[in-house]
Amino acid sequence: MKNIRFSIIILFLSAYPSILFAQQSAYRYALDPNDTLVRDARLYAGLLHQHQDFFQQAFSYQGIETGLILNKHLMLGLFGAAFVSNLSTESQSAPLYVNIWKAGLSLGNLYKSHEVLHAGWLIHVGYFSLIGNQTNMALFKSNEASVRVKGLLFSPELFAELNLTRWMKIRTGVAYGFHSFEKNAFVEKSDLQQISLNFGFLFSKFSD
Repeated sequence: MKNIRFSIIILFLSAYPSILFAQQSAYRYALDPNDTLVRDARLYAGLLHQHQDFFQQAFSYQGIETGLILNKHLMLGLFGAAFVSNLSTESQSAPLYVNIWKAGLSLGNLYKSHEVLHAGWLIHVGYFSLIGNQTNMALFKSNEASVRVKGLLFSPELFAELNLTRWMKIRTGVAYGFHSFEKNAFVEKSDLQQISLNFGFLFSKFSD
């Protein structure tokens, strides 16, 4: 019995260095720079146009989007957009000139981005600010506004992209913006929440 125990101890001591070396090798492999979670990261930027109905009138945001494309499919970015002129509408049977801007974070995914035509999705989460006045305001002069509405924005989007060159794409998409804000006498959710048609040019080093 003692001989068996002695043999087991000798076997364990003989195998322990090999086990330890295997663990160290695995640990070094896990930290190998050639086997990282992010294998490819590319900075991109885009000019965007969003067309939809606001207050039952067709109008548009002009915006920008910038961020990173990781491993050629995962998109992490920032976005910002605004009206570049005031929308003339009515509220409570009185004229109302409206301007809106928004900004936030975006998360998305591309499918088969190496193909000339491919699809993807985006989720925009952010903040919006609406200002309005019964007389026309100077652009972006919020101190002239008599109406102020602020809140949160959540907007999912499905899109298709066309690779024009190694450094430029065209994107077209359909989105819907959910708005959350305090109830007021001037703006209802139906004035803002509509399907939008989006169009943009994206720039990056998309291919080596």
